[in-house]
Amino acid sequence: MGSHTGAIAALNLFALPQTIVRQPSQVYNRASLPFEGHTTMKYPTFITATIMLMLGLVGAAEPIIVATCAPNGATFKPRNGPTSDCQCSSASGATCSGFSICGIGNTNATVTVTSKFSATVQCENGGHQIVEVKSQDIPVTGEPEPLVAGKNGCLAVTSQSPAPPTPAQFEAAATCPNRNWTPIFKTGTIVVDSSTLTLRFDGFGCDFLTFSCP
Repeated sequence: MGSHTGAIAALNLFALPQTIVRQPSQVYNRASLPFEGHTTMKYPTFITATIMLMLGLVGAAEPIIVATCAPNGATFKPRNGPTSDCQCSSASGATCSGFSICGIGNTNATVTVTSKFSATVQCENGGHQIVEVKSQDIPVTGEPEPLVAGKNGCLAVTSQSPAPPTPAQFEAAATCPNRNWTPIFKTGTIVVDSSTLTLRFDGFGCDFLTFSCP
């Protein structure tokens, strides 16, 4: 009985919104900066994580925002903010688009995406027997994408997925039964196993937005 009471008390405590204090050591999940027309009341990372554990929601992907890694006065401009406009896909990895960050003056930013790709490789021997294996993960970092602030003090967030490795790279990353087997890349089997997108403002030594899949 005591354990149940403690869990309920903890959930009630964690459900209370916290006012943001802009300190370098504080990292926030969800949107730690205000949306236009809304007050700055959001949930810190450890509180959100605790609620997710209690409700069995571990694995839900949301951006992590570090408020102190942006110019003072930065706000998210709807459509819906980064929570619903950052997506995970086995084909393209982590992507963010459809929202803007305003109140940043003329401060530009850079988006970088790093993904780990794998694919199915068919190992064939001299007797034309085929064994399918999965290649090892191959990390690829895409070209940094500059985001330029407009005259209105806003920048539109967009991102591009890095190009996947070549068939030869997947074949080299596969382990066949022995040297007598030839690795052959299987078309249409490339997947993104994990991916991380970061957004960093020029002049800041830390990432303002980090979105990871899974």
